[in-house]
Amino acid sequence: MSQEHSPSDPPYSIGGSRLRAEVTTSDLIVLQGEIPIDGLSRAIELANHRVVLNLAPVVDLPSYLLSRADPLIVNEHEGRLALGVMTGTDPDASLSDEDVLQRLIEHGVRSVIMTRGEQGALVADRDGLAAVPSPKVKVVDTTGAGDAFVGATVAALAEGSTLIDAARFAARVGAYACTGRGAQPSYPDSASPLPDQRQGAL
Repeated sequence: MSQEHSPSDPPYSIGGSRLRAEVTTSDLIVLQGEIPIDGLSRAIELANHRVVLNLAPVVDLPSYLLSRADPLIVNEHEGRLALGVMTGTDPDASLSDEDVLQRLIEHGVRSVIMTRGEQGALVADRDGLAAVPSPKVKVVDTTGAGDAFVGATVAALAEGSTLIDAARFAARVGAYACTGRGAQPSYPDSASPLPDQRQGAL
């Protein structure tokens, strides 16, 4: 028998029974900044396991919710904005990308991946920081490359990969997505030959 819901709490809202069950029981959920902030906040609060947060665009989440991200995925600009949200101040413009990641970790974020286009990505957690190279490819269209990176990261983590290995895989998928036109049409499938990271380095 289906449960009754008030108009303010429909079954497919975060507080509704169907999505609530999905959020609370999933081993991993992926969220991003375009979700209305009330729903985004509620989903993070309800999650019992790993939260992957692609904070694009950056929204003003409380620091205790940002600290649940594992990882927080941002680009260079978003990383600085996220640090500002965590600290309540504008970050020093002279901070390097590495400094930004280290300070996000110091302020409680569990792990961070910063995407940097053709420069690859930086991965940070409480054990340290590592650079992930981006393969050199002939870029046709960068549309959707960031989403491809996030999706590949989540897929790899769901399969049990470490954070650094997930980022390495995601860098290859993101690079592949740049070799075709459009967003989803340019994404690889399981049979697609991904570019070799040895072809490029930071």
